[in-house]
Amino acid sequence: MKNFTLAISFLLYSAGLFGQNVVISTQNPSGLYVCDIEPMTVTLQNGAGPAATNLNTTVTFPSGITYVPGTVAGATESNITNLNAPVFALIDLAGGTSVSFTLNVTAGCPVVQSINDGLTFSNTIVATYGGGSKQFVSNFYPVETGLLNINGIMPPTVTAQKGDVV
Repeated sequence: MKNFTLAISFLLYSAGLFGQNVVISTQNPSGLYVCDIEPMTVTLQNGAGPAATNLNTTVTFPSGITYVPGTVAGATESNITNLNAPVFALIDLAGGTSVSFTLNVTAGCPVVQSINDGLTFSNTIVATYGGGSKQFVSNFYPVETGLLNINGIMPPTVTAQKGDVV
């Protein structure tokens, strides 16, 4: 009986050590164009354990991509002094539940240079809560421009004469 009590005590103690298991996922902007606005969604899921309390989420965008103030739904603006890394407050997240929020982002007109330089775009999301934090880097997403961008010409040289179709 003593070993059984010791084993149960260890299991209960171990369960408390693991705490929250917050998982972050995103739905990136699907058709973001330079000088345009598109929505994105962030989802946080607490897989098990106690509630994630005092939940704040910072969404850090690549240079030139910013949050459009006043457009968040499902969260509240906690600190938007830096629109490139706004902080949103969310409800406490009980174990086994999830919460999503949607916000609008814009690609500033100067992003054209980043596109021409071949830079890729992804967001970093950090959720902080009582007792821990979790970081997630989103998949890359395209930012489009109406400008022609020639990355290379293949073959590099062609011999032709007047009237030839190349």
